[in-house]
Amino acid sequence: MAWLRGATRRRGLALVETALLLPLLMSLTLVLLEYGWVFIKIQQLNSAAREGARAGARSNGTNAQISAAVDSVMTRSSMGGSSYSVTTVPANVAGADRGETIRVRVEVNYDNVTLVNVPLIPLPTTLGSEYRIMKE
Repeated sequence: MAWLRGATRRRGLALVETALLLPLLMSLTLVLLEYGWVFIKIQQLNSAAREGARAGARSNGTNAQISAAVDSVMTRSSMGGSSYSVTTVPANVAGADRGETIRVRVEVNYDNVTLVNVPLIPLPTTLGSEYRIMKE
């Protein structure tokens, strides 16, 4: 019967170890998911800024075309209703000269696009991306 008591103790020890480590492993998993989500959203913002800049860099490009291109990418990225901001330099892209640099910056508040709100981990307050291209 001595061998039975040893097996019970080992099962109890495994249960205690699981109870101690499971919350840590779950927290680590959530943190990794959240940071992966941040990187995905940054890539999607990069794509939105690039498409907006490409639309504005055409010889007949306008601010409305930039906004439409950014809106299209943001909607496909599930960030369409996230109250993002689009900034262009120069303010009126249609009046830019050929060869002038067009800058399009897209920013979003991270609280509007977060996956899981994990407390106690450092997360950015805003995500943004800027793309520069020369006017055709």
